[in-house]
Amino acid sequence: MKTKSLLLSIFLFVFIWSCSGTDEETAQTPVIPVKTEKAKMEKISRPVHTSGILTPVSQIKLSFKIGGIIKKWYINEGSKVKNGQLLAELDQSEINARVNQAESAFEKARRDFARIKSLYQDSVATIEQMQNAETGLQVAEADLKIAKFNLKHSAIYAPADGSILVRMAENDELVAAGQPVYLFGVSGNEWIVRVGVSEPDLLRLAIDDPADVSFDAYPGKVFQARITEIAETASPMNGTFEIELAMQKNKEVFKSGFIAKVEVHPVKTEEFYTIPIEALVEADEAGGYVYVPAGETNTVKKVPVDVKFVQDNRVAIFNPNGALDLVVTDGSNYLNESSTIKITN
Repeated sequence: MKTKSLLLSIFLFVFIWSCSGTDEETAQTPVIPVKTEKAKMEKISRPVHTSGILTPVSQIKLSFKIGGIIKKWYINEGSKVKNGQLLAELDQSEINARVNQAESAFEKARRDFARIKSLYQDSVATIEQMQNAETGLQVAEADLKIAKFNLKHSAIYAPADGSILVRMAENDELVAAGQPVYLFGVSGNEWIVRVGVSEPDLLRLAIDDPADVSFDAYPGKVFQARITEIAETASPMNGTFEIELAMQKNKEVFKSGFIAKVEVHPVKTEEFYTIPIEALVEADEAGGYVYVPAGETNTVKKVPVDVKFVQDNRVAIFNPNGALDLVVTDGSNYLNESSTIKITN
């Protein structure tokens, strides 16, 4: 009886041990339910993200026709002005002296011509003398016109209704002829944004491509714009190509110099293989990995992929000749290369 009990105990121990070993092996290799999806070719319009400066459509650099010392500023930076309003003027002491000098020379030339002409009519002076006197009169008249023109343009007047964006000089400062002293913005609701883009982005853009524009001054608000100009050459300062976008008219108050965040939506599309973002694991700037079912078995392979960009929860990847077909989506974060899977699509 004792022998039977001993044999029964041994049998139960072996049975329990064998069952626990099977359970342990089963626990070590669980079957993970996953879903899969095919990598598919899509035509995608990739947005171009950049930033730039808001400016009026029409900006004019105002300067004096001649050089001189600035006598007085009548309008400061940021002020609004009316068409024809006096903005600044030079010290006119020297300019008025030159006008007086030109007027005196003109009067003398006119008297000389009248005298020579009278002598010619009396056959005392020659025709050459009369022609020389006439030429002297014409030269003196031209000098007088130049002096008066310079006098007129020794002051700066507003060319239209607008505002002074920048003042570039100070009182009593000596400025050269044509040196800009004001940056003038013409009034109106027409505004543009100038941005810089890289070479690859430039090739994807075209005139009339739409864009979304936002400003920190109006948080949460998006304004519409479109491309109106594309530079033919790169800027020597930073190597980017300048793009000009025309803002659509709106009721908001804009100021020159607002920093614009721009997202351009090219009409031109490109073809890419895409996969759901859930399929990508261990991703970094260089790329990432995906798991793919391994043939007819219930295992997976870990495959590296080159990521081009991410858009709308899909990842564009480099997939030469469509070599990558099915990828694991749901459940990919729980896998390794020794995992056993069950596809539950």
